[in-house]
Amino acid sequence: GLQVHLDSRPVRTGGRNVLTLPPSKRPLATAIALEWDHLISAQQALKQHYVPLTSLTSRAIDIKNADAQNNRKIRDEMVQSLMRYLATDTLLCWAPEKNIHQGLEGSDIRETGGKSLRQRQIEAAKPILDHLTTHVWPGVEVVPILGEESIMPKPQPEMTRETVKGWISGLPPWELAGLERAVLASKSLCVAARLVVEWSEEFANTRQAVGEKNRRFGIVDAAEAASVEVRWQTGMWGEVEDTHDVEKEDMRRQLGSVVLLVSGIVVQPFPDKLKLGKPVFAEELRWATTTASAKVFCAPGLALRPMSLYYEAAAVVINADNIAGSLKSRIFGKKGLKSQPAHLFALVSEATKWSELLKDVIERSGLLGLERKLTPALALLLTHDLLLSKNGVSAPKNHALTLAITKHKARLFAEFTKLRLKRGFATIEALRAHINSAAASNNGHLIDEGTTGFVHPRWIRVNTLKTTLEEQLPTTFADFVHLSSIAAMTSPSSVSTASSKTLCIDKHIPNLVAVHPSVDFSKHPAYLKGEIIFQDKASCFPAYLLHPDAQEGDVIDACAAPGNKTTHLSALLHEQQRKDSETGDPSPRSRVYACERDKKRAETLQKMIKLAGADSSVTVKAGQDFLRLDPANARWANISALLLDPSCSGSGIVGRDDVPTAMLHLPSKDAGPESAIVRTSKKRKRKPALAATPVELHEPANAPEVMEEEEQEPPPSHSDSNNAKLQDRLTNLSAFQLKLLLHAFRFPSATKITYSTCSVHLAENEGVVLRALTSDIARATGWRLLKRTEQVQGMREWGVRGCEDLGLEGEKASEKLRTEISEACIRCEKGTEGGTMGFFVAAFTREGGVSAAVVGTAVHQIGVKEKQEEEKGWNGFSDDGGDEVGGGGEGQNGDATKKTKKAKRGGGRRQAS
Repeated sequence: GLQVHLDSRPVRTGGRNVLTLPPSKRPLATAIALEWDHLISAQQALKQHYVPLTSLTSRAIDIKNADAQNNRKIRDEMVQSLMRYLATDTLLCWAPEKNIHQGLEGSDIRETGGKSLRQRQIEAAKPILDHLTTHVWPGVEVVPILGEESIMPKPQPEMTRETVKGWISGLPPWELAGLERAVLASKSLCVAARLVVEWSEEFANTRQAVGEKNRRFGIVDAAEAASVEVRWQTGMWGEVEDTHDVEKEDMRRQLGSVVLLVSGIVVQPFPDKLKLGKPVFAEELRWATTTASAKVFCAPGLALRPMSLYYEAAAVVINADNIAGSLKSRIFGKKGLKSQPAHLFALVSEATKWSELLKDVIERSGLLGLERKLTPALALLLTHDLLLSKNGVSAPKNHALTLAITKHKARLFAEFTKLRLKRGFATIEALRAHINSAAASNNGHLIDEGTTGFVHPRWIRVNTLKTTLEEQLPTTFADFVHLSSIAAMTSPSSVSTASSKTLCIDKHIPNLVAVHPSVDFSKHPAYLKGEIIFQDKASCFPAYLLHPDAQEGDVIDACAAPGNKTTHLSALLHEQQRKDSETGDPSPRSRVYACERDKKRAETLQKMIKLAGADSSVTVKAGQDFLRLDPANARWANISALLLDPSCSGSGIVGRDDVPTAMLHLPSKDAGPESAIVRTSKKRKRKPALAATPVELHEPANAPEVMEEEEQEPPPSHSDSNNAKLQDRLTNLSAFQLKLLLHAFRFPSATKITYSTCSVHLAENEGVVLRALTSDIARATGWRLLKRTEQVQGMREWGVRGCEDLGLEGEKASEKLRTEISEACIRCEKGTEGGTMGFFVAAFTREGGVSAAVVGTAVHQIGVKEKQEEEKGWNGFSDDGGDEVGGGGEGQNGDATKKTKKAKRGGGRRQAS
């Protein structure tokens, strides 16, 4: 869309949203810019009569936003208000045939043609009404409000009112706002409707059906039709100076703003010029504004201001907003971008891969010393597109940045060629293949600095809702070499051949395969159709360990977005139902209820579920906070299993399945052509600029829109290395996690629960499990850990188990409980030959459900106990605090309730993955 910028700041609506117009409304954007050029002080911008076009456009945007939220209050109020004008429409108020002035000598001496006022009103109204009742409201009858000899108004027929009301209710936001302004200006709903239909983009087909050979109904026509009586009266008795003339021009100005609001132009892709649909905007623009300079910029979707791509990419490169998290989460989660996030991500990703080489090219050419307007980040991005992009720099040829980089093309290309040949590559294609191979090699992640690195493979789960592993092996993975173990793929030496197509079928999780990280499936038909899903092996553990049984009941995914685990649950239920059907014992059709409190992330969840083919078995509870579900409600009486994967510190995240760790090298401003010469001077050398320091970026090699696992919360920033801050953060998070787990314990019919995090910290993992097991609600309702011997085979055979040392809290537990926890819990370690991220999962079970009455009694007893403890008096916060954790259950942090609220605001990587 189009935006109007005041210097570098966009104009905003009253609701603080950036005022963004559709790409076709460039005349309107230009007029708004001219309107702001008129202002001479900031105070004037606060008064609507100084910025009428801005106010009118904001009104349309408010309607659009309300519609997007299914809020019809604004629209309904406008419809009700506009319908009142149909009963008193100026165009339909015709004067009586006989009037008090008839017969007076000279009374009609100034009337042109000797016509009465009624005759002139009928002549003005007839063509408008004919057009409306033929092409806009076909078949309806619009009658004059006043009879020939009456001053009492007559109502319109019921059918007419309903038809007009329905038409108004269905108008798009821009047309509805324009109609309102035109009605208020002309006091005529019919005139306003005729004007809007004539100029609106939405009614272009209607105009084509009518034919545009006749002169179009314009501002002057509408103004004159709405003021027949005023013109007749002033013709008879004269005009009042500074009143009638001002009102005349003001009506035309307001009607002109309506034309600008609803009309549009035809914009060609990457246009050199803007083509007007009709060469008539000069007159309309004159009625709207009269100044002479404008700054209209284009937001996502058009190439009218492509340089914003480079400015925004440069801001991402240097992380100007100081936002933690992966490159993709920073780009796709950023609001107000003018560039398409996918284009922005592609530019930064590719420039990062080439940055080590381009840094030397820029420094050797002395570009930054010659072009002071270029920053190191801008120079890197522009040089990348100039030398390596197929289409070159994506900007107008006369733009300042384009000129700044293209004038040095020969010098930059010469330095690039020297470095290419020096590195032994005869062609750019050979160098490109090497760069891509090196980028794939960077997909290896270290356990700790200085240790041997292992490659993190690309894990792919075959979606059995749509296909089978047996179908995919000879098709999607037809050319792949099968490896006997994952270790053969994850060893550092395996990266040496980037084009290697190797595959390993996982022995722990059914229908899961690992492929070499250099292989890109993001555009493969199987991926685009939802037949394969990118999902880390560790992320598959919770659903597989839960092993839902369709015979037992339904499942809740408490923190579902973006949906990998949700679709895995659905696939597991589907497989079981298929097997049961084959054996002649069909199981009932169980459902998965996916709760997601963030409505925006719930949209991603719904898209993923639909793409995976799970929409028939999954019910998405968009905007639903799991903690607000009432376990005693009869609606959840059939819930037999719950999957909890709450927000956590994210300390185990290696990255999503396709996230390499890239090093961005920015050129130094102090480097120049002489930097390549070895100096023997004894003068003190200047310290290298900070920009020359490599910057680490966590970036996906590709960016699938729907089927990728995305964290809601960023990983901990470097400031968390401070032990006190980290411990405080972990305390907050673990209190929130425990609250979720204890709430899950309260579902009467549930017999299985899995709790998981992508954290390596004891406090979020075994610490939460220990506190949950020792809680009053767990004891009262019979919850215990699912023993290793009871776990599904793949999880039973997984070798890495829970921590034996449970810290200070573990010292209070019995040896038997500590052993049980360490053996039953499952851990994954990042940076090992196992090829997984850091992860933790534990399963809870009990023998059969309990009645809602038992749960209710337990909760009541816990509440009484807590009240008694409170009555003893508060002795301040201490390590021996009370048992309550938030409102969800019990624990061993006295201030957990307070910190749980903080945890909701403050941290963790996501709501779920």
